[in-house]
Amino acid sequence: MKRLPLVTVFVPVYNAERYIGETISSVLSQTYGNFELLLIDDGSTDSSASVIQSFADPRIRYLVNAANSGISFTRNRGIAEARGEFFALLDADDVALPDRLQRQVEYLVRQPEMAMCGSHARLIDAAGVETGEAYVMPTEPEEISARLFFHNTFINSSVMFRMEALHASSGYYGGFSEDYEMAIQLNGRFMLGNIDDALVLYRIHGANSTIRDSSRYREAEYQLLARMQRAIGLPGNEHQVAMHHSLRLGGDSSAFEIDDYYKLLSAFWYANEKTAMYPATFFKKFIFELWYEKIREKAKRSAFFLLFASPLFSWRHITPKRFRKAFKQTFWVVR
Repeated sequence: MKRLPLVTVFVPVYNAERYIGETISSVLSQTYGNFELLLIDDGSTDSSASVIQSFADPRIRYLVNAANSGISFTRNRGIAEARGEFFALLDADDVALPDRLQRQVEYLVRQPEMAMCGSHARLIDAAGVETGEAYVMPTEPEEISARLFFHNTFINSSVMFRMEALHASSGYYGGFSEDYEMAIQLNGRFMLGNIDDALVLYRIHGANSTIRDSSRYREAEYQLLARMQRAIGLPGNEHQVAMHHSLRLGGDSSAFEIDDYYKLLSAFWYANEKTAMYPATFFKKFIFELWYEKIREKAKRSAFFLLFASPLFSWRHITPKRFRKAFKQTFWVVR
């Protein structure tokens, strides 16, 4: 009787002829061998199929959707087709480093309370050359949980799930920000973690940056933030959601004043005090960090006074460096 694989590595494919061969090779070269590589093609019109079919490895399963159905449909089909106990994601333009599966299987076996784990990622350009930059994710489960209220704390191509957790979820939906939405679904019900090392190479090129900057992607994020606000008892209105979104790295805060941010962050603070949906210590710490950033950005010469006058202030979270910066911004006079 054929043994079922412990891990399903799932790669959704759509017009990926340029990169899919390198992606497949990175999986077949893993130090851990008890896996299947499940590729589902969502109606590619290029030569992706030819590239995939050039690999003769029996661990590869190649399926094709009847018609182009979108990423959420394809991922849900991947979950339904998977034979493994663990479900590892990898995008068709990214690369798994050789010990990725080994490290993640060991992590999840060692910590049965964990429903999913990701990792950091080193960045590569379109040609596959490392840029010297990396995406570094939080690794402490409570910090991951708290920060998910503000931004995604996982790199999609680095994530491995327990299948039982995915089956307990509502699956993927929406088509944009669906990876963030899945993490939100699992957060609170399960423990989530990241391994403190880079296990994948994440490719930066025009196509993925265009998607991230699209209006549909932004609208999906707005809807998700609104749902999270309502879950902690806030109205999740358009103004609050737009401000919430502006707190993210690279967000546009030009339409908002320091008083707006004070009201919003205070509302988050007190709402979580009531609902306890997010770990309080890390949630308060991150709110203080955001408040500090907005004070320095918006308050100019009153930064030092606002920092200490606010109920959001905590000596626990102020560092000597932050203290000096706020003091200097308020009192330093250029002669």
